[in-house]
Amino acid sequence: MKSFIGFLAFAAILCVGMTPLTYAAEQMAAPGSQAITGDLLRIDGEFYVVKDASGKEVRLHVDGTSKLEGTFKAGDKIEAQASDKGHALSIKPARVQLLECQSRGPTRIEPVFALAQSRLLCRI
Repeated sequence: MKSFIGFLAFAAILCVGMTPLTYAAEQMAAPGSQAITGDLLRIDGEFYVVKDASGKEVRLHVDGTSKLEGTFKAGDKIEAQASDKGHALSIKPARVQLLECQSRGPTRIEPVFALAQSRLLCRI
C-alpha cells in the first residue's frame, strides 16, 4: 500500500513538473528564425517577396521543405517564419481581425474584415 501511494505521489509530481515544459515547447520558434508579417508583393520562381510593416522588402526562399498553409498570390497578407539566411520555414495567411468602425451621423456603417496590420476598412 505504501509503495502504491509513493508511486501516485511520484506520478503527480512528475505531471506537475512537466506541464510548464510542454507550454514552453509549443511557444518556441526555431533557433535563429525570425517572424515576418506583411504583404506578398510578388512570387519570383522559388522566392516570395514580402513588404513588412516597416516598408522593407524581404526576399524569402521557398522550396519543398517550407511548410505552406494554403496557396498564395500577390497582394495576400502573410505571416512567415524564416531562417536567418532567408529560407522560409513556414508561411500562413495573416490572422484576420475584426476592426470596428465608428458611425459619423445617421449613416449605417458595416465593419469589414481586415487583415492584420492593414488600415481600417468600412462599407457604407
